Amino acid sequence: MTRAFPLFILLFGLGLLSPAHSSEDKPNFVIIFIDDLGYGDLGCYGGYANARTPRIDELATDGTRFTSFYAQAVCGPSRGALMTGRYPHRIGGGWITNSDEVTIAEVLKTAGYTTGCIGKWDMSTRRYQEHLVPNAQGFDHYFGALGANDRNSVTLYENRERLEATTDMAGLTRLFTDKSIEFLEEHHEEPFLLYLAHTMMHVVIDATEEFRDRSGQGLYADTLEELDAETGRLLDKLDELGLRENTVVLFTSDNGPWSNDHRRQRAKNEKFVEWTEGPELPWGHPGPLRGAKASSWEGGIRVPALLRWPGKVPAGAESDAIVATLDVMPTLAALVGASDAVPTDRVIDGVDQRDLFFGKSEEGNRNEFLYFESEEIQAVRRGPWKLRLPNLKKIRNWPDVDRGSNEAELYFLDKDIGESRNVADKHPKVVERLTKLAEESQPVLPVKPIGLKKIDGRDWLVTGDGQPFFAHGITHVGNKSAKLDFEKFSAACKALGFNAYGYGCPPELRDDMPYLESWNHLVPVSLYRGEGNVNFIDIFDPEEQVRLEAGVKLSAAKSRDNPNCIGYTWTDLGSWPLDNPSGTNWVEFTRSLPDGAPGKKAYDEFLSTWESDDDNARDLEFLRLIAREYFRVVGEANRRYAPDQLIFGDRFAFNTIVPEVVEEMLPYVDAIAIQPPFQGGFPKEKYDEIHALTGKPILLCDFAVRFKDGDKDIRSWKPAADSVEAGQQYADYIRAALETDYLIGSFWCNPVDTGKGFGNAGVKQGFFGDDMSLRPGLAEAVKEVNAYRDEVTPEG
Repeated sequence: MTRAFPLFILLFGLGLLSPAHSSEDKPNFVIIFIDDLGYGDLGCYGGYANARTPRIDELATDGTRFTSFYAQAVCGPSRGALMTGRYPHRIGGGWITNSDEVTIAEVLKTAGYTTGCIGKWDMSTRRYQEHLVPNAQGFDHYFGALGANDRNSVTLYENRERLEATTDMAGLTRLFTDKSIEFLEEHHEEPFLLYLAHTMMHVVIDATEEFRDRSGQGLYADTLEELDAETGRLLDKLDELGLRENTVVLFTSDNGPWSNDHRRQRAKNEKFVEWTEGPELPWGHPGPLRGAKASSWEGGIRVPALLRWPGKVPAGAESDAIVATLDVMPTLAALVGASDAVPTDRVIDGVDQRDLFFGKSEEGNRNEFLYFESEEIQAVRRGPWKLRLPNLKKIRNWPDVDRGSNEAELYFLDKDIGESRNVADKHPKVVERLTKLAEESQPVLPVKPIGLKKIDGRDWLVTGDGQPFFAHGITHVGNKSAKLDFEKFSAACKALGFNAYGYGCPPELRDDMPYLESWNHLVPVSLYRGEGNVNFIDIFDPEEQVRLEAGVKLSAAKSRDNPNCIGYTWTDLGSWPLDNPSGTNWVEFTRSLPDGAPGKKAYDEFLSTWESDDDNARDLEFLRLIAREYFRVVGEANRRYAPDQLIFGDRFAFNTIVPEVVEEMLPYVDAIAIQPPFQGGFPKEKYDEIHALTGKPILLCDFAVRFKDGDKDIRSWKPAADSVEAGQQYADYIRAALETDYLIGSFWCNPVDTGKGFGNAGVKQGFFGDDMSLRPGLAEAVKEVNAYRDEVTPEG
């Protein structure tokens, strides 16, 4: 999978190559793919970044500059679309391109090309997967990083060999250029494709000492000037090797700049790199365009693109024809006589643009473009008209993102490139036609559930469209005693930065944000029910097993098709310990069953094989058998009826964890659900112990910091002095959770106080006060920690 761009397309137009041509006639292809470069950053596009880019600008002088060149909204999908000629929703959707897709590298290899990929891959969920890495997708040689550099670290690979992790972000631009030059020197006597995908200008940006403070315009300009110099060095090598006249060079970007999230990204950058002197341009610039990366405004998807092939591509020319990276596959295939290698069993969204690239046509062969973000079609363009659709769902929750009106918005791009004048009311027929085009193009997508992903050694929850997140919200929202106005509650939670709901989320909010599903009604053995209220079941009874499976099936049906469902928990604080407040335990219950009962038979059979005199060891071993049967029934049913969702299994408190029980649960769960104790300090040693025992990520449910209610008598265990202190304790707790590499979320216990004040009317523990009022200090602390959460969350 390489960055094959319209450069190649040019070649087709002239019809210079055909299957009959010798290998000496075949042009070489160099695709330089920049990360997050803004449309307006380069000098030849306005120089909004205040950087000098003379070597890149030479490509505009020597070739053609495109002003309506489209990629995709974000990194991974953009790369997949380039490689395959297909919209991202057809090939895997996000930061993965399915292994059965055919890449431009694979097509060119059928025409005798040697293929090399240098730099950022980002098409294998940012990790090594045998069937998805470059060497499995048509590239003979690979050197680079499989993921992004947004945590100031990348792990380098050469072909399939893992080399080392580096935190030298400043050195990557030169390193990748060096490796590209090595590839040219080794393969310049044979037709080749070189796909160079730089990590700059993606966070974390940095420049080497030679370029830091050189521009006088800040670190972004410094970094871009170094990128320009290294591009010049690569172009000089083409000249030195005599390759200039027979090499197609395409220079472009994968998407727009970070300017719609610049404050958070700047803060992230400054954690690792000291900013240089000069104006504090926070990030790249979309120039005259509206919006930026990850949006369906022009600034998110329209990118700079320069194409050079001396004597073939018109020099010093400018084209406003609609072009897309999608067009590379069919154009290159036709150019080198390899059209037979392009799949015919699937839709190819790209078109042949040879005539446009070689100056034989001003319009080219594309009159339409579809704007996707997170697999949602958000806008369509036909000719000069662009319609942004109403009621969009997949808009990022970034502080500076431009959300628009969320109504139908029509723009005439030929005269309004900045999308500033919505003329939908003046042209209803155009709106109607483009709406129909969007409806006909809307993909039918399977529901992609929330999953888990390890990024740079840390576990994260990941939405169906590939966005990592640390779940943070409130449980028991559906508590009948709360009597909440759900619309008001939703707005209040989002204003504070909460991004999920814990278990007890009512149906009214399940399309609002990610939520946790709980099935604690299936087996009423919760520890908190107390003595006499725990109802153990004969888990060995086939009829009970049928009942349990039916319950799982019914419960799964309520959430398995909702992409907001984080996953499922089963029994809530089950009375697993042999010594517990219920007054008995599951082993005692089972062996006291009447003769002939399935459970009693199972116990008698077990006892007949037991040889030790250690009664406690005996009971623990039989408890293990009970757990094994229970988890088999519930776990297998969960996998059967909700095969794609996460399973958290039983929710444990620190004092309900029995290692023998947990070990039996592990084969059926993806993560562990824990109710932490009501305390302000972060018990890292205990969480480390649980993680060591299970090897699974941990989700915290029902956390609460209790705090005093005025001068009322307080008998609760260690309450905070007031809501201000409680907020600080909680914020410290969540920060500590984020510093681990396995905690994936945390949920506050209740939105409002319980009717009984949690056993004592002098203690508060609900997040909000009466009528959703904010607790002094508490809301501010949580809002701040949620901002910190967003800052440390990696990009998808």
